[in-house]
Amino acid sequence: MSERHRYHLIDLVRFVAAFMVMVFHYTALGAADVMEGRKRLLAPMEVYPDLYPVTKYWFLGVELFFLISGFVILASALNRSALEFAISRGTRLYPTLWAAILFTTAILFYFHGPYFNMSLVDFFANLTLLNDYMHIGDIDPVFWTLHMELQFYGCVFLLIVCGIVQRVHWWLAAWMALTICYAVFKQPFFMPWFLPPAYSAYFIAGCVFYLGGQQGYRLFHWIMLALCVLLSVYHVPALVRQFIEVEHAADQWICTGIILGFYVFMFLISIGRLNIKASSTIVLLGGLSYPLYLTHHMFGRYLIDLLAPVVNAYLLLLGLTILAMGLAFIIYVAVDKRMAKSLRAFLTRLLVNPQKSVTISG
Repeated sequence: MSERHRYHLIDLVRFVAAFMVMVFHYTALGAADVMEGRKRLLAPMEVYPDLYPVTKYWFLGVELFFLISGFVILASALNRSALEFAISRGTRLYPTLWAAILFTTAILFYFHGPYFNMSLVDFFANLTLLNDYMHIGDIDPVFWTLHMELQFYGCVFLLIVCGIVQRVHWWLAAWMALTICYAVFKQPFFMPWFLPPAYSAYFIAGCVFYLGGQQGYRLFHWIMLALCVLLSVYHVPALVRQFIEVEHAADQWICTGIILGFYVFMFLISIGRLNIKASSTIVLLGGLSYPLYLTHHMFGRYLIDLLAPVVNAYLLLLGLTILAMGLAFIIYVAVDKRMAKSLRAFLTRLLVNPQKSVTISG
């Protein structure tokens, strides 16, 4: 299978993952206290009781995100210098995040009114994505996944700087050993500061799927994937407790089945059994996935609380979905396609190719 086809299918899967998370937030969350307990938001799971038994599992779109991230980031890192990698990831991650933070802050300001109490320190800390190291909460809870991604990017950046990123088998094996040790012994205690212990299996598996697709699957790849699956299944009970509001006996089995399905799906992509033709629509959907994920939650949650008592629930869900997609499109076109692209080109000229820039300008 060509790289072109593989990555277009990955774009589509990335959008599906974002869409899953959006629908989960709109239909399967419980009630939430806001404004320091002054208001309690409606529980979407009570607004959509017919959808809840199905959509309560769609939080697993995050795990699919992480599998895709391991696959794509390794492919990107192996062919770039440290500066090129940092510029590529930074301009992909931050401009859209900044737009999402501005939008979410405006939403909170509007709905909280006189009880809006976000400090400038909290706001600017969130812009850095390092706020968790400062013990400052996320402006929107969905941003938690970005901390996992940033840790992964940071470690890959250091591997490139040290000149060992090409020794993928060695550092993947070391990462797996650390992950197993933390799962069993909660050691090394500092691992969460630079790698996400509970989600490392997905990033590792994504890397292994890329390697297997490029090199052919060998014993190392099968062992690593088996360990990733075991670790993923090991963490399922904690995922169910964290994300499913009303648990049933079958929930852990269903989540396990969905996760195993993700692994099989990524394997089939890696060996070329699943592919898709290049399409501008697929590229667009892939581009929408990141701003859709970042912006859908807060405004959707508050509009459900405001309108669910007076508007047909399913018309409301359709309207929210259209609004979320429209907002994601605006941010994608205005920020990712224009501002981020221009910033990426500027930083590349300034830092990666300064001599070429000087020659051209002269």
